[in-house]
Amino acid sequence: MEDAVLGRRGEQGRTAQDRLEARAALDRHDFGVSWQDQLPGGGVVVSNQIELVLDVEAILLEDLERTGAIEYYRD
Repeated sequence: MEDAVLGRRGEQGRTAQDRLEARAALDRHDFGVSWQDQLPGGGVVVSNQIELVLDVEAILLEDLERTGAIEYYRD
């Protein structure tokens, strides 16, 4: 798995935000997913290799509460 912290934003009263990205390559057979079908022109429907990409942004709860933005995320 590859991962990288892509940066931190926030200064002078603004919210602090962290952003990170992680990538992994998985073989679907390792998880018991073995269904396959052939395409009419040749080839297969699903590759054995699956690329998983996570792109995450995080904001401190204290910053969300301080700015009032937490109300957007509450039911």
